Amino acid sequence: MKKKLFIILLTVFCAGVACAQGSYTIKGSVGKTHLKRVFLQLYSAKDSVVRREARIEPNGTFVFNGSLPEPRLAEIRLSSTSIGYFFYLENNVITLNVDVNDIENTRINGSFSNSQYRYILEECALNQDSVNECLENYILQNPESIFAPHILATQQCFALLTPSELNRYVSKFTGAATRTYYYRYLNTKIRQLSRVAVGQQLPDFVLPDTSSKETTCYQALEGKKYLVINIWSSKLLNENDKNTLRTLYRKYKNSGVEFLSVSFDVHRDTWIKTINENRFPWKHASDLLGWESSIAKNLCIPYIPCNIIINSEGTIIARDIPIPQLQDELQKLFRKKR
Repeated sequence: MKKKLFIILLTVFCAGVACAQGSYTIKGSVGKTHLKRVFLQLYSAKDSVVRREARIEPNGTFVFNGSLPEPRLAEIRLSSTSIGYFFYLENNVITLNVDVNDIENTRINGSFSNSQYRYILEECALNQDSVNECLENYILQNPESIFAPHILATQQCFALLTPSELNRYVSKFTGAATRTYYYRYLNTKIRQLSRVAVGQQLPDFVLPDTSSKETTCYQALEGKKYLVINIWSSKLLNENDKNTLRTLYRKYKNSGVEFLSVSFDVHRDTWIKTINENRFPWKHASDLLGWESSIAKNLCIPYIPCNIIINSEGTIIARDIPIPQLQDELQKLFRKKR
């Protein structure tokens, strides 16, 4: 994508913001449902989360009214704990047709900001040279755009950036970009990543094991040369991953390597059944909170399944390792010992 396009997009977006003074009205529809309430969450750099709720009328409609100083990231949820649909809310009349069976299929009209954000992503997806390069160019060429921090924080191609690499982008953001939720999120992530980067001491954590007894990371490490912390969930572990983990455990268990699998499952029965059916003999722990687990935040887990390796002193020597690459990482460690 050419630089000219990005400049045009930013100019048009700024004009839209200037015209968006006033108030917003969200006219929503969920069709036939037993649900009685719908939730709207607003995100900004100043307000971590502002949650509002509205009644779902018998005909399946709901309404939110309010006013914003500028377009803001918002999320519509069908329950207070469910996964929601993210969109950009601005002062305008906006319609939301929510699919209760798959909220990702929600249709939205009336938000110029949301259309612009989607347009940027779609244009980069069509880029024949490099989607990732296109997204990076947008971030670097539009440091005031509210979309720049959002793209940097949520697109997979930026998930494995180191703290210094992230800061290279974030430090350039100015104006409206610095008043967004994702700007605050990225600064927090940089601080958190710095504490759990390679070379740092892994903070200990306490989780229930399969017998509901509390276990810690350092209990699993005790007496071992290395600990592989495998972050996974029952739904996101394929047969190759399972075979690789079993093979590596058998290969290295007598060489001073312990495994600790931390699951992001939410149903105990599913978690235990997966462990038993696949004959995973190593240590397991989970608070059964999925991505709401404290481990996800405290260890800055970018995706699952992935692995972290610490040595006998608890120092992180490798992190964010996909399971197919885990064998190479372990082989490198033992080659160094020779």
